Parts: sequence; C-alpha cells; structure tokens
Amino acid sequence: MEFVCYVGATSLPHEIGSAQMVGQTSREIASWEVLHRDRRCSHWYAYKIGLNPHEHRMQLIAAQVENERRKFDLEMEESRKRFHLEMAELDAKRESRERGRDRRLTRAAVILGGAAVLAALLAAGPGSPGFIVSLRRAKGGRGPSGAADGQEVAAGRRALDLTHY
Repeated sequence: MEFVCYVGATSLPHEIGSAQMVGQTSREIASWEVLHRDRRCSHWYAYKIGLNPHEHRMQLIAAQVENERRKFDLEMEESRKRFHLEMAELDAKRESRERGRDRRLTRAAVILGGAAVLAALLAAGPGSPGFIVSLRRAKGGRGPSGAADGQEVAAGRRALDLTHY
C-alpha cells in the first residue's frame, strides 16, 4: 500500500524510504513513524468518517471559500460605512460653504438694494413719475408727523413726504 499526501504538501513515500534507511527498520515501522510525525501542516484537517480524501478536500475548499466570502462582506460593509461617513462630511462642508456664500450674497444684495434706494431718493425730484420724495418744510395744517401748524417749522425739522401718482 502506498501512502500519499492528497494535497501534495509532502512526499510520504520519499519520507518513508528515508526513515527506513536511517533507522534500518521495516517498511511498516518507518511508515508508522512518518505518519505520526507532528507536522503542523497548514493543509491538515480532521478526518470525517464516510468521506474520501477528495470529498474532504472539497469540503475544506468550500469552507475556505465561505470564510473568504464572509471576510469580503465585512470589508465591503466597512468600506460602505467609511464611504457614507466621508460623503456626510463632504456634504456638511459643502452646506457650510453654501451657507457662507448665501450670507455674503444676502449682505451684498441688501447693500446694493439700499444703495439703489438711496440713489433713487437722491435722484428723484419734484415732478418725477412714480414715487416722489420731497423734503420740505411743513406749512399750514397738519404736517406729516401730525403736528399742528408751524410746530415743525419752528422746530426746524424736515418732513419726508412720500406721494404716489
């Protein structure tokens, strides 16, 4: 009977022949010594009754494939989590930049709007179409502030009169 390593990790017939020569023993004793050596082989697996070496090997390969699949799934999940965290950070940075930009644009719009209103007020004169703003001294009757005759004139205040045509 010839002993072989099914995965080819070692040459058992060669080891048995060497053990026979060194120990000057029978083939049976040399075979027993070789087969019972402590090998610490990474390809070793426990024998399961009813399975031949090929079935054992296929079962081992299936278990390795399953372990690799689980490992891959875990790596993919970790990668997905990292990706989502990075995307959330990028979104937060983008939103922060957009809020800052929006604040700057709002300030600019308010300043430009105020400047446009001020320019319109200064450019509008008596007889201009639309809203006319005229600075005048309050005369007779009730002034724009509701003060009686001459009170605003006496105080030297000017009243703002907005009239629409």
